Amino acid sequence: MFVFTPTHTSWLNMIESFFSKVTKQMLKGIRVNSKDELSEWIYRYFYEINADPIVYHWTYK
Repeated sequence: MFVFTPTHTSWLNMIESFFSKVTKQMLKGIRVNSKDELSEWIYRYFYEINADPIVYHWTYK
């Protein structure tokens, strides 16, 4: 299977990778009782990863 991704859409790959990371690291296996509880889990994860940020320097050739 061949999928062509134009270079100008590479920033979308970062977003997809981020949501994949969130799903694998934080959401996998949890049980929530409401949307508010899910929102709390997600925001807690954001606060934890933003406490020690990793700078990404995007370049375009």
